[in-house]
Amino acid sequence: TDTRFLSVWDATPEWIATYFEWTQNAQPKERLRLRHFDRRPYWKGRWRHANEQVGEREEYRLIPVNATVVEAFLGFVKDHYPVSDVKTEAMEGFLVTDFTLDGSAFKVYYNREEKSLTLTSENSASVKTIGEAFDAALAAGQFQKEFAKFE
Repeated sequence: TDTRFLSVWDATPEWIATYFEWTQNAQPKERLRLRHFDRRPYWKGRWRHANEQVGEREEYRLIPVNATVVEAFLGFVKDHYPVSDVKTEAMEGFLVTDFTLDGSAFKVYYNREEKSLTLTSENSASVKTIGEAFDAALAAGQFQKEFAKFE
């Protein structure tokens, strides 16, 4: 959780430079060590390219997050975009919210077991716009309390 490492795809040069630093020991040999932070970098969303039978699309994900993120995320979307027809349904292990924006259908899934929130729609451009706007809010320190720990 401290390094925000979820999968091998997270191990990018940017991630390594953010969370690790090179030091020298007494020999002097270089060693890679975990960087010390007074405040860890803020969490941010993740992008997933879904290639399904219904077509390709981008999905925006927040992981690991508490269930309270659903209300926070939907509040952000409602405050910034003219959404309509918002309906939330609780299913076993999931909360699913449907809404409409600019004539397109969107779904927000909260997976309790995975502790993840996913925004998806066939309107990938709007998913990207919403995700980037939420990432900007995250980068400003907002909504950080919605994140949990990887287990």
